[in-house]
Amino acid sequence: MQLTPGRALYSAIDSTGIIVVRAPGAHTDLTCGEQPMTESSGYLGEPTSGGLERGRRYWDPVGGLEVLCTAPGGFPVLANGAPLEPVPARPLPSSD
Repeated sequence: MQLTPGRALYSAIDSTGIIVVRAPGAHTDLTCGEQPMTESSGYLGEPTSGGLERGRRYWDPVGGLEVLCTAPGGFPVLANGAPLEPVPARPLPSSD
């Protein structure tokens, strides 16, 4: 799937929702629970947890993909078969 910044994607099998923040130039397969992510939310069940955290950024350090979690879910999101990792916090500049 060709990703562009601002594109919203959803899991077909749980409540996971993400927005692409930084997109790689190459084709990227995004999956959640071994199912491809889609542009429409087809999940009608209860919200799930255990996967991504709402409001946290995740990235693929190899491919350069960065996403923002808009809805938590029970499965990890994979980019080309590798799980996305939380973006490390950047230190704030000192104020003295």
